[in-house]
Amino acid sequence: MSIIPASSLLVTLVIISILLTFIFTDKALFIRQEKINQNEYFNYLNDKFKLIKEINQSNSQRNARCAEIKNDTVLIKLGNINYHFHCEFISLFLEKEPTKKYISFEHIEDYLNLISVPIIKVSSLADLPISSIDEPKIVILTDAISGKLEQDFYGIIITHHYFELKFGAKFYGVLYSSYPNESKNRYITYQSEVIKNLKEKYSYWQYLPHSRNILNNEKSN
Repeated sequence: MSIIPASSLLVTLVIISILLTFIFTDKALFIRQEKINQNEYFNYLNDKFKLIKEINQSNSQRNARCAEIKNDTVLIKLGNINYHFHCEFISLFLEKEPTKKYISFEHIEDYLNLISVPIIKVSSLADLPISSIDEPKIVILTDAISGKLEQDFYGIIITHHYFELKFGAKFYGVLYSSYPNESKNRYITYQSEVIKNLKEKYSYWQYLPHSRNILNNEKSN
C-alpha cells in the first residue's frame, strides 16, 4: 500500500477547504441575492397595488386631493412608480377680478362662475341677508329697487332692473347690472377685501379630466 506524503495530503486538504469555502460562500450570496430579489418583487407588487387603488379613485376624490394640494399637479411617488394628474383652478371671477364698484354686463355667465355658488334671490332691500367683510354674500335682485339700506351690505348684487340706493347704510362690494344703473351708485363703495374673501370662498381647485399619467408619460384614461 502506497503512503501519501504529508505535504500532498496537506495541499489536498487546503484545496478541499478552499473549494468548500467557495461553495458555501456562493450559496450564501445566492440566498442573500434571492432574498433581495424577493423583497424587491414584494415592494414592486405592493407599489402596483397602491397604484391600482389610486387609479380607481373617483373624480370627487381627485377633486378633494386638488383642493388639498392647491397646485397644478398632484404627484404621487410609489417606489419607482411616479403617478400624477393635473388640477385646474376655477375662479369665481371668469375674467380678472373687479376693481370698480359697478360692472355692466349682457350675460352674467361671462363674468361670474356661479355654478357652485348658493345664490340668494331677493325682491327688496329688507330681504338682503346679514353679511360682513369676512362673510360677504352674492345676491340676485328680482325686482326694481329704489330705497335705503337699514344696515351695511357686503358682497355682490346682480340685477337686471333699476337699482338706486338712497341715503342710509352702504353697500360695500360690486354691483353687476344689465340695466343702465351706473349713475345711481352713490352709496356703493368698492372694497377689495370683500372681493378677496368672495374669491377665496367660492373659487376652487378641481381635477382636470384625462390628465393622469403613469411611468414616463404612459397615459391612463
